[in-house]
Amino acid sequence: MTDRLWLAAVVALVMALASVGGAVRSARAAADTVLAEVDGTMITAADVGVARALGLFGLRPSTDPIRRADIDRLLDARLIEQEAIRLNIEGSDEDVEAAWASAVERMGGVELAIAWLTQAELEPDWVRAFVEADVRRQRLIVLTFQRDEQALLRWLAAARGRAAIRYLAAGEVPSPFPMPSKP
Repeated sequence: MTDRLWLAAVVALVMALASVGGAVRSARAAADTVLAEVDGTMITAADVGVARALGLFGLRPSTDPIRRADIDRLLDARLIEQEAIRLNIEGSDEDVEAAWASAVERMGGVELAIAWLTQAELEPDWVRAFVEADVRRQRLIVLTFQRDEQALLRWLAAARGRAAIRYLAAGEVPSPFPMPSKP
């Protein structure tokens, strides 16, 4: 797909999402299961479900039950994002748009992404914040750790040691949203 067509698809998605009526997170998602807490910020099943559906933070699309490894991935992402915010690291608008377009592609295209967001009753701005957070996370990794995975793992171990982390879910938790599928 050409850059121009891709941009048109992303713009169409954003406009369609805005026309969803600004639907608020459904009561199901708003009262979602809290899986963990890191420095006072909750990680919910909805957070994991959205990150999985969009393929963010190293998670893959899945309707499998949420496991401890999924929660840990989001905890690490939150710690990295907090550090990026502290250091005032942001992604450019172009980076966020490209990440959003990639997430839409991983979901199967604009139509499936719109259908999934509508069916799951998710607010587009809330979902987009996950994409922005993943962009910040990736920029911090590149700028601070220069893609040195061992340095990142050492930093995460230290950050986890400093953070107030509580796991609140016992065992596996059902995935809150169905994955997008072609009709």
